[in-house]
Amino acid sequence: MITHVAIKDANGLVWSLAAPSRHHNVIHLMHKKLGWDLAKKGLRTHKQGFLNHQGQFLTREAAWVEAFRCNQILPPYNPINPKERRWDLPVGVKQGELFSEDLW
Repeated sequence: MITHVAIKDANGLVWSLAAPSRHHNVIHLMHKKLGWDLAKKGLRTHKQGFLNHQGQFLTREAAWVEAFRCNQILPPYNPINPKERRWDLPVGVKQGELFSEDLW
């Protein structure tokens, strides 16, 4: 089960925040803790992903598989009103990259 958004920096350190945070919230945390220059340097080689319930870092692709297996992926957005979900449409089954907006 996916529980956190996460970023693995250039040094292999994983930065994460619990749901319903977004990756930009993690970037802000990195900036606050490291300062802009170090955060910016790390972001050049960072890898965005997620943490599962065991604290394991998963890439966006691996996280999609985990979220689908755990039935966490929300239905698609309403194209007319992006703040609304279309519960009458099936959840996409095309495997790809997971985004926090797909979960919460």
